[in-house]
Amino acid sequence: MKRKIEKIKEKISSIKLSLFKGAYKENLGKFKSNFKGNGLQFKEHRSYVYGDDIRDLNWSLLAKNGSPYVKTYEEERNVNLIVLVDISQSMLYGLNNVSKLEACIELICLLYLLVNETNDWISVHFVGGKLDSIKKSRGEEGFFNFLMKLKDHGLLKEDGEINLSYSYKLKKDEIKKQELFLEGLKSKKDVIFFSDFHLWTQKGFAEYFFSNYWRLFKISSPI
Repeated sequence: MKRKIEKIKEKISSIKLSLFKGAYKENLGKFKSNFKGNGLQFKEHRSYVYGDDIRDLNWSLLAKNGSPYVKTYEEERNVNLIVLVDISQSMLYGLNNVSKLEACIELICLLYLLVNETNDWISVHFVGGKLDSIKKSRGEEGFFNFLMKLKDHGLLKEDGEINLSYSYKLKKDEIKKQELFLEGLKSKKDVIFFSDFHLWTQKGFAEYFFSNYWRLFKISSPI
């Protein structure tokens, strides 16, 4: 067990070195822009009262109704990202001995470390193989748990490398279970799906990917 943990830690270190050469601050800024906004979000309008800041007046409503209203705001919520990872067998293919799954692992490493900086959270869910979940976490601890879960599924070998001989055949009842799981996420915000979408283009799955809140990342070759 100790040897396995050390190998996982080595894997984390190697991914961090390859991923963040000069790009960390840029990625952090993009994350805040796409998911966090500017720290405040519009809540509602209310009638103007003496002492309100005139900069918050909605001049369009004043011109339309003749009554002054001000915009009110609330602190923007912390983000709880829901990350779906396709672990179907086609994700083991890639280019130059780097699989699509390995590219996904690096992206998820990035997200775990970014949300640690922004005080947000990630929960990761495996689909396309054995359905499984990792409770919300962040930072290196979260990424460590993620790699350990990959190891438990047989997707990582003892040396921390991708197990290219991994195989898992979905049964009919498992497919139904995953359909119900996706149905439950259909209206959720901040859902990210990493996949090559080879399995998920089949009839019965595609309908879940048209939510306004989902961000789909097609992994066609390593990044």
